[in-house]
Amino acid sequence: MTILPPLDAEFFGGAGSMDVDAGNVFELVGALGRRSAGFAEVADVRVAVAVDDVLTADWATPLSSNSAVLLVPRIGGG
Repeated sequence: MTILPPLDAEFFGGAGSMDVDAGNVFELVGALGRRSAGFAEVADVRVAVAVDDVLTADWATPLSSNSAVLLVPRIGGG
């Protein structure tokens, strides 16, 4: 899994990548929340998730050990 700035520094001590075992995006966010206080509470509004190069808003999206996951900060605008 790859974590883009500023999420990497803010929540994971600058780690831009890490391995996490999770069966779907919801489980992934929960696992990351256990590693970094506050991440799970803001993920739904601050983080966009791409699985195998496809952005997904569905946290039930399944993950396998081969899934390429990218966490991207959401960009506000209007």
